[in-house]
Amino acid sequence: MRRTQTIPDIFSRQELKRVFMTMGQPKLLIATALGYYAGLRISEVCKLRKVDFELDRERPFIKIIDSKFGVHRNVPIIVKPLIPILTNYFDLVPSQFIMWSKKANGPLDTKTLSEEFKLCLNKAGLLIPNVKDKIGRVRYKYHFHTLRHTIATHMIERGFTESYVQKFLGHKDIETVQIYTHISNPELYDKLSTMFEAEKSSKKPTELFGQESLIELERLKLEIERLKLENEKIKIAPRFY
Repeated sequence: MRRTQTIPDIFSRQELKRVFMTMGQPKLLIATALGYYAGLRISEVCKLRKVDFELDRERPFIKIIDSKFGVHRNVPIIVKPLIPILTNYFDLVPSQFIMWSKKANGPLDTKTLSEEFKLCLNKAGLLIPNVKDKIGRVRYKYHFHTLRHTIATHMIERGFTESYVQKFLGHKDIETVQIYTHISNPELYDKLSTMFEAEKSSKKPTELFGQESLIELERLKLEIERLKLENEKIKIAPRFY
């Protein structure tokens, strides 16, 4: 029996801005940025290691290892301002995992990240009850996976074919993406990069998410640089025993 597919909820551009604005810690901001800009699943974000990022390449990408259904794929990093932010953030990460657990020397579990994201949704006024499941638990309109739905929808709105979206998100099921054609990684990267470049005619930022997206990345960059400076102060500060 074919499973009924429902139309997912997505963030409006203003709602997405509100989500970013409520976040104070770089760790959660990085997770959210990767969930949107890279279209990653929450499980993929939690398992990411520093070595999975190829930031020095001509076309930078993230290696996703053993994802859903055991699929491996490379995800292009399409927002160039994100690269120095990630580089600086990695200097602050005390683990091989970029989303590390404070209780164990391993990755943060998806439940913890989901709950932290839910707290931000609540601060943004976006923790909206939607339906109840079969055992009476409340399901909310928005959750971390909504970031993935949102970037996919924004890509379609900008004229990307389903085959490009399929390649970017790593969908395998033909029912999820009806059109599939082979797309080389250089072509995919170059195509995706245009999403956040200035329009040649007007020289204004494209309206994928709006100018606010780059403003939020700049805020994240400044916060990480501040934390790095604090760490350097701690290192060089005189110690008294």
